Amino acid sequence: MFVLERDQLTGASVGLSLAEAHALLASIQEAVVCAQVTVAVAEQRCCSRCGRAHRHKDTRTITVRTLFGTLHPDSPRFLACPCRTDGLEAPATFSPLTAILAGRSTPELVYLQACTAEDRQGSRAAEKGDSSSDPAAEGAAHDQRRVVSQFVGA
Repeated sequence: MFVLERDQLTGASVGLSLAEAHALLASIQEAVVCAQVTVAVAEQRCCSRCGRAHRHKDTRTITVRTLFGTLHPDSPRFLACPCRTDGLEAPATFSPLTAILAGRSTPELVYLQACTAEDRQGSRAAEKGDSSSDPAAEGAAHDQRRVVSQFVGA
């Protein structure tokens, strides 16, 4: 929960500070993710083939990294429905959240991390006084941007 207390209006206390805005967005993000997780798990609670409810095996936490912090939602694991074990090598258990959040990081975070890494690489080259860039490294950075852009959908 986010609580904001102000004593008196001054030039420094008007509006939100960067830290307060970050804390507010992190609180909102946590509430939104909690609601999304609840809906996603409820949608996977029953077998899509026969409609029978999956039996609950256990619950673990997973780590999801976002722009506004790291979250640790509960991730229930269900036993596979007997109708799915008809001679196929189906897994005995499954976790809906693990399947949905396979990357465990939001696309925006992955994109910004790639951009930051690219900026750091350029800064290091500039610090060394290397005015000529390495064509192989340039090509790799371009490929990385293309992959990240496709991943983010940009």
